[in-house]
Amino acid sequence: MTEEVKGKNRIGKIIQDFRTQNDLTQQDFADLVNYRYGNFIGMIEKGKSQFPLAKGKWLDYAKALNMDPTEILLISLGDVFPEMASYLDPVLELYKKKSKK
Repeated sequence: MTEEVKGKNRIGKIIQDFRTQNDLTQQDFADLVNYRYGNFIGMIEKGKSQFPLAKGKWLDYAKALNMDPTEILLISLGDVFPEMASYLDPVLELYKKKSKK
């Protein structure tokens, strides 16, 4: 793997857009997801660190981003495991359609 994390890094863009729209610093967002240092958020945004899936940490992100936990899980799995994206993306689209009903 190169310096960049493999995958699309959609989660990084979602986090960065959320912070920008809500005038939050990386440290502000780190506080929302119970991290001590904001630099980890910047690393996720830039694709230099993988999104944390272990121990249900994605649930903290879902809450902070006001996103459906299943949606953020499917997006992040596709980002972290790009070889699965072709399987996960259709499931994500189906989930979004069903959630709107």
